[in-house]
Amino acid sequence: MLVWAGAGAAALLLLLMVAAFWLAGCRRRQVVVSGPAELPPGPEAGEALTPGGREARRVEQEKAVPELPPVQPKKSDIVATRLRDAIKKEPEASAQILRGWLAEEEE
Repeated sequence: MLVWAGAGAAALLLLLMVAAFWLAGCRRRQVVVSGPAELPPGPEAGEALTPGGREARRVEQEKAVPELPPVQPKKSDIVATRLRDAIKKEPEASAQILRGWLAEEEE
């Protein structure tokens, strides 16, 4: 009888916890928005249709984009490129080196 009372109390506690989490999740959370309150002004009606207006707009957009630094190649890419160049210049020597490695591996 005492076991059933403990199981009932545990079930009631579990039910209360689920109800509390459900009610807490139903509350609406306030969202904070950061940024400009208004959209930036668009092109004027006549400016958007003229080729000069389009060019001026493109120049403005290019100025707004920050210039990214050049991508540095990986060391493995540099070594692979140098190795390819060396093989193209002296294929016989490269083949001999490869044969030597294979012979060492067999021993």
